[in-house]
This record gives sequence, C-alpha cells and structure tokens, in this order.
Amino acid sequence: MNLKKRRILAFFVIYTIVVLTLLFLFIFQQSKLSQNYIKVDYSESIGRINLDYGSNEVANWMDFVGRDEIKMFHRDAGSKFIRIWIDDPDYRKNSTIPYSQGSYDFIKFDSIVNSVLESDAIPFIVIAHAPDEMSMNYGTEENANPPINNDIFSEYCAEIVRHYKKACEEDNLSKKCNIDEWYWEIWNEPYWDHWWQDETYIKMYNQAYYSIKNVAPNTKVGGYTLKFLSSSDKKQANDFLEKAYGIDFISLHIYGNYLIPSFKDEIYIKNVDNDFMRNEYRNEMINHNKDSFFKQINEFNDAVKKSKNSNAEIIISELGPNWNWLYEPYFDEPFVSAWYASALNWMIKTNAVDKEFYYSGTSNYEKGGFAMWSANDFSKSINLFPVYHMKTQFVKYNKKGSYLYYSESNNPKIESIAVSNDEGYFITVINKKNYHIENIKINVENLGSTPGSTINLSPYEIKFIKIK
Repeated sequence: MNLKKRRILAFFVIYTIVVLTLLFLFIFQQSKLSQNYIKVDYSESIGRINLDYGSNEVANWMDFVGRDEIKMFHRDAGSKFIRIWIDDPDYRKNSTIPYSQGSYDFIKFDSIVNSVLESDAIPFIVIAHAPDEMSMNYGTEENANPPINNDIFSEYCAEIVRHYKKACEEDNLSKKCNIDEWYWEIWNEPYWDHWWQDETYIKMYNQAYYSIKNVAPNTKVGGYTLKFLSSSDKKQANDFLEKAYGIDFISLHIYGNYLIPSFKDEIYIKNVDNDFMRNEYRNEMINHNKDSFFKQINEFNDAVKKSKNSNAEIIISELGPNWNWLYEPYFDEPFVSAWYASALNWMIKTNAVDKEFYYSGTSNYEKGGFAMWSANDFSKSINLFPVYHMKTQFVKYNKKGSYLYYSESNNPKIESIAVSNDEGYFITVINKKNYHIENIKINVENLGSTPGSTINLSPYEIKFIKIK
C-alpha cells in the first residue's frame, strides 16, 4: 500500500473514532438529560407549613365512639381536628341529635364529641341538615331541604352551641375543652339551585351565624362547602363572601373526579370493572391534582382576599379521590395513598389552606377503598389501609411549622416536598406513576456546601442546587 493510501486510511480511522466518540458523548448526555431528577434548594426557606391535618368521621361513627384503637389511629395520623356531623333523622335513621318539638337528646352526640376530645383533637361540627319537622321537602335530595323558618333553625343551632359551651365551662365532657376553639359549619353542600335563588342559603347562614355568636362570640362559624371551578361556583362563592355578615372560615369540597367532564366520568364509571379503563380513570384523577389543589385554591384565595371577609380561613372540609363511595372497591389502596399525598403536597404549596379533612377516617367497607381504616362489625377487627400508613409518615416529616424549601422534578409524574424542622431535613417524594411514596431524611452535613451534590435513588436522583 503506498503512502497516500495509508494516509487516507489513517484519516478515515481517526475520523471514525472521533465521530463514534462524539456520538457516544451525545447519547450519554441525552441519557443523563432523560434521567428523572428532583432539584432541591436548601439555602433559603420559601415559607412554612401552616396546614392543620384532620379527618371526617361520618360513615361509621358508632365504631369511632366504641373503639379506643380508632382514637389512637387519629392521633397517629395527626388529626388535630375531626369533622363530625349533626344530621337529619329523615335520611339517617340513627340521627346524632334526635329532636322533636323543641326537645333535644344529646346523648349520642356527646359520645361523638367525647371521642374527638379523647383523640386529642378539636371538634369541627357540620350542622348538615335541619330536623325533619323544620324542613321543607324538595323530594329525595337530602341536601335540598332548607329550613321552613330561619328563626327557628337559628335557635336550633344556638341551643346546640349553648349545650356545648356549658359542657366545656362545667367540665361535663371527657376532657377539658374551650368552645372558642371549636368550628361550626352551616350546612353541607348546598348545591341545588333553590339555595341560591333569593339568597336562600345566605339568609339562613346569616341568621345561624348571629344566633351562634350571641351564645359564644369567639367560637368559629363558617360555611359554603361547594367547589370553585365553574362560573356558577364562582358567582355563588363571591355572593356568599360579599353578603354574609361574618365568616370565620369558608370551606370547599374537592374530589379527584370533579375536573373530569361528566360525560367522560360516566363512561369511566360504567366501565370501572375493566382493568384498562380503571387504570385510565385513576390516571385522570391523580393527574388533575395540581389544578384541583393548587390552581383552584390559589384562585379561591384571591377571591377571599378581595372580599370584605378577607380574613376568613380556607378549609377543605372534604377531599378524596372520588365523591362516590359506591366505587371505592374498584380503587386499590396504593393509588389512594398517592392521590392523597399529592393533594397534601399542593395544599401545602399554596400556603392558603388552613385545614384539610380527608374523607374519611373509619369505613365499614372491610377490604379497603378510600378510608384510612375499616371496622368490621362481625369480627370486631380493624383493618388498617396503606393511606393510613402514608398519612402517619407524611405528618411526621411534614408537620405544621416545618420550614419549606424549593423542590421540583423534571418529570410531572414525580412530586416532592423539601422541609426542615427540629428533627432534621426531609424530602417526601410522590411517584404518581407507580403510586410509590418515600420519606427521606437528608444528612445535610454529609452533603457539604458544594452545589451539585446528588443522591441517587432509582428511578430518580436528587440534585441539591444549594445547601445551607
């Protein structure tokens, strides 16, 4: 081979090596870019966690009263407040406060209140219905029956508060209490149109508000309990905010399927026993969480701040993956846990929500579903579900008062919360794809102060932009 050919061959070999090297580096770089990661900046706090954790107790309140284990579960799950119901005997045959012609029977509800106090929690009481003899009749819809006479209903509310004010002052309950710390929610989900014609709901609320405040001026009174999504929702909320005489708190209900168009939701429900459709339904619910719990709440907070009741607390008095408990057997618990953890993440990041009440604590559905535990009447056993274990860990690491730091993932399927408190530095990672949740304690001292420190955790890594 002559010299010229050898030079051409050598050039070709070198050129090939350079091209392959560049190609390898490009592929390596693309691989690094495609790696899931979470950026965390621990150099400066962006706020504090101001959220009080809570839960509803409604589906099986008899077990809540009778089982000391359930009170312990509430303590472990961080339930600082527990939402309990005063309801209508026409729809709930074992009404919590039986009432007839001005006579009240507080025995049942006293036992529920005592159970809240024994859980080291504060009662959040929803006066969900008027007694049947006080109510108009709009057919079978239980929330569609407003009081016939607001004066009589407001005195009914006042008498209940009067009973518990006296019980607290005279230490007649199982633990010491202060009525000024209690919350009273006027009605549950006044969705039907007649509530908003001629200001029916607002007029009822205003009279109940004044009657309760005359008995206990510093106890907390509020209402609303709708959504803030449609133009109709927003008009009703703004009317309430402007025309209510006083609002200590305003409450919303948020469920995972609220943002799914109704026709699509019906298709999912009809095919919920199909594995593919059920998986799609789960993805729809959890992927809407940022819009449900961040965008919606921030918009709602702006509306509250612009109103004359700008100091009202914002409370999510019900939240869950799906409002219809008939379908809870179709949703596996890992999904429910991830959905709830994601909801908590976005509520914390709004810094606008004061309290959240998961729906629910106790269920009588034995095999799982949306509740944190179930009580089986036959075996007297209690089943703890993954959502309970998630909540106990979540509140342990992300407790109220913790300092919050910037954290963000390059993958929308991965969410994170970075905090510090008196127990150290922590990151909670929520993987919405495989419904896996991790709570990680970070040894900041071992990371040093060098930007770019990483922790590799398959299938993602944590990149620390700045340390202390």
